Amino acid sequence: ILHGSLGKPGLFTIRVKLPPHYKLPVHSHPDERVRTIISGTYYSAIGDKVDETKLTPFPPGTFSNVPQNVWQFAETKDEEVIFQITGVGPTGINYLNPADDPRRAR
Repeated sequence: ILHGSLGKPGLFTIRVKLPPHYKLPVHSHPDERVRTIISGTYYSAIGDKVDETKLTPFPPGTFSNVPQNVWQFAETKDEEVIFQITGVGPTGINYLNPADDPRRAR
C-alpha cells in the first residue's frame, strides 16, 4: 500500500507484483480503478469464463481503466509483472468461483 487504506473510504494506491506464469481467476472489484503497468506485460480480459483468446497484452507504460463490478481474468506469461492501481475505497476482490479465492483455507 503506497497511499490510503484499502478498507476505508478514500483514495488509495497500491503496487502489485505478480510472478511469471501467474493466473488470476475470474474476479471483480467493488470499485472503479485505474491501472498503470510498470514492468513486464500483463494479460487481461473481461468475461465470466477464462478464454485465453480474449486476453489483451498490457505492456509497460500502459494506463487502463478497470470497471466496477465487472468479471475479469488475467495472467502473466514468462516474466514478472509489476503494476500500480489507484482507486477509491473501500475496495476488495470477489471471485466468481469461491473455490478460486486464495484467502480460503484449503
